[in-house]
Amino acid sequence: MATVDQAQDVLARHRAALLSRTGVVGVWVGLGPDGAACIRVGTERPACSVDPPLPDEIEGVPVLPENVGPIVAARKGRP
Repeated sequence: MATVDQAQDVLARHRAALLSRTGVVGVWVGLGPDGAACIRVGTERPACSVDPPLPDEIEGVPVLPENVGPIVAARKGRP
């Protein structure tokens, strides 16, 4: 089981590769259902549409996709 610090180190090494996948809109370190540190991957559609597919783990740290939908920047001054 990885610590949050270890998961952050792993994410730092793999952030660019994860974000370069079609369908990935964000990555962060979070906690999995078991309370252990994991790499969370925000996707704009279901994870099965990410290309290339996401791994189950990276360097022993679990990777958990989360369908967050598309992320759109708001224009300045818009509520």
